[in-house]
Amino acid sequence: MYKKLLLCLFFTSVLGACAKHYEARDVSSLVAKLYPHILPPECIPFEEERPSDTLSRIRHIKKLPKHCRTIERPQIILIHGIKGSKLENAEGVNVWPGSLLDHAIAKLPYSNSCPVLDKLIEPREDLFSAETVMRPSGLLEEIPVSKQRVYKSLVDSLEYIGYIAKEIDAAALNPGKDLCEFDQTGAKFCPDLWIYNYDWRLSNSYNAVKLKLLIEDYLQDHHVKKMALQTGEDKSKFSRDKSRFIIIAHSMGNHIAEHYLKTLGGYHKVDKFISISAPLMGSMDAFRMLTKGIEQTCSQEHDRKLATMLPSTWELLPWYSGAFIEVNKDGSPGKELSIDLTDPKIWEESFYKDEQGKVYPLKDRYHKKGLEYFSYTKQRLSKQIPCFASKPCVKRLYVVGFDKNHLSCIPVSRTKQGYYLFDVSDLSQSKHSKDWKKRCFWSSGDGTVSITSQMGGALRKLSEPSQMIFLKAEHAVGGKSTPEATESLVNFISFLLK
Repeated sequence: MYKKLLLCLFFTSVLGACAKHYEARDVSSLVAKLYPHILPPECIPFEEERPSDTLSRIRHIKKLPKHCRTIERPQIILIHGIKGSKLENAEGVNVWPGSLLDHAIAKLPYSNSCPVLDKLIEPREDLFSAETVMRPSGLLEEIPVSKQRVYKSLVDSLEYIGYIAKEIDAAALNPGKDLCEFDQTGAKFCPDLWIYNYDWRLSNSYNAVKLKLLIEDYLQDHHVKKMALQTGEDKSKFSRDKSRFIIIAHSMGNHIAEHYLKTLGGYHKVDKFISISAPLMGSMDAFRMLTKGIEQTCSQEHDRKLATMLPSTWELLPWYSGAFIEVNKDGSPGKELSIDLTDPKIWEESFYKDEQGKVYPLKDRYHKKGLEYFSYTKQRLSKQIPCFASKPCVKRLYVVGFDKNHLSCIPVSRTKQGYYLFDVSDLSQSKHSKDWKKRCFWSSGDGTVSITSQMGGALRKLSEPSQMIFLKAEHAVGGKSTPEATESLVNFISFLLK
């Protein structure tokens, strides 16, 4: 019976079989039924509706049997993707995602104004030097206009099984700060689900250094205090160096996590790493954004100008196999081209073609600093997470989204002078052949990142201890509850706790 349940769970996460619509609160019951050896049923605090406020949830958790309260669960760090945290300026005014009025103005016919993006970088800021006046001000709860609740079901599900969430803004890390808090009765409690909010405009390398500060200068000491508080023992009995950490990273957040694990010694501190929709080898959207722009918020030109000023956009340029396909003489797809976008000559001597067939030089889009950041990112992501006999390898779970139309490659032809001409127009338009659509557009990823890029790390690093889940899911996490998403949360939690 147990094996059948596990098989059903696996195929549900992969193909959507055994489908049933679960709300987030049902995840705790599923975990208790399927994995009683991991989390005993009596240790699930919320079988019914979860209290909306943190203090009420803490009171429920304190009523659990003593052996439940002393379970040494790993601390979880959730790292969101690009545009995943709110930003405010020096005056404390919300700049991202902005107001509904900002978005309404951007959509007005013939409007040259884009208040959403025009406010995102102030004149005194240099993002390539990390000179900023803005700061993160919390996890993005809802996207204006679309009303999509980003990350909601993931955070809710972890809270249902007893995790206490706390948001940490990278810019507000003050040395010596005690991260434990007090409830209304004066009793001390310590969170264990840390939501790492960062300025996603900056380089992922910079934000990785901030992540190292959070984990090694704050959370290790916090973990010792938490275990001493829960067990009533002296904190000297708990080792600071044996704190267990798990990273859950979504989208671009994986770049931050990988940099920390591979080049900043993070592999010594982290037990498990869950990669959700990870652009491990970049995204074609970044290349199109930096060339002609993609009309996501305002006009293409507004989006393009902003993208060239963000180090994080350059770091997301694609470098996976099959990103660029040569155009045959008859116009059909040809062989894969090995084009190294870190080479400045590509940008100085090549061209791109838009939807109207107009040709423009890439040179005016070339940014020397941006390509330097991309080159370093590519070198870093090509490495393996270090693994030694004295330290168990970091266990990894790849969550790969598929079956959502996405531009994973673009046609490239050569000019008479031998330069490249990139066709960055929309392949979904009728002027492109079915062969091109099938190769570069149909069912090629999660709507934002191609399967090749998401799987890149696993395919190139077979020696790493890893698992993989395939989901028919969009790139966003935690929006509308679906059977696939909910079943995947059960997999997340079992992977986290076992």
